[in-house]
Amino acid sequence: MLAPYTLIGCAFLLIVSERAGAIDFTPQRSSTIDDGIPLTKLHFLDGSSKIFVDPPNSWRISGSAKAVVFSPKDLGQATVTIAPSRSGKAIPFDEQGLESLRKEATELIPPNAQTVDLLYESPYAVGIYTWTGFEIMHAYTASGHAFVRSTIFINIEKGRQIRWVVDTLKNDFDKVYPAARETLTTWFEPSVHFPSGANGLPALQGLRLR
Repeated sequence: MLAPYTLIGCAFLLIVSERAGAIDFTPQRSSTIDDGIPLTKLHFLDGSSKIFVDPPNSWRISGSAKAVVFSPKDLGQATVTIAPSRSGKAIPFDEQGLESLRKEATELIPPNAQTVDLLYESPYAVGIYTWTGFEIMHAYTASGHAFVRSTIFINIEKGRQIRWVVDTLKNDFDKVYPAARETLTTWFEPSVHFPSGANGLPALQGLRLR
């Protein structure tokens, strides 16, 4: 029989391990069948489980373990990027936490920006699970063009934080931003939020499909 302090130590290690795991944002595909219809779903790896996201079909997808980037095929300078925040850990959206997030959002603006203006910042209603978010929006100019950039910091499961960034030409922002917000709401991790179907894939009934 293990001593009490040994059991406590093991439990602590399990908690730390669960909280410290980083999401692998390398884009991957899973095939499944829903109501007799073959489907291919985009996913990332979170340890041994999968995170599914459903972006528009017209968006190109690229990325690595550190970040995934979506780019509308018909727009030359528009990206939606998902990555861990710099700390990777959930940061309370209090004044101390927001100070570091404001600094991070500003420093990630392209270095060739000539002017940078803060347009907006506010708590962000993520609308899924118990996630909380904070959005910081900037306008900037680069190479003679006007851009708008929204950076949303989101505290998710296991004590982690991700960064969801929409960066487009000013005239294209209203085309891309709503689709990026909708894509965010499709994020789900079956092992955490949803019962699994056959072969460990999620039961897809009720999931928005295109």
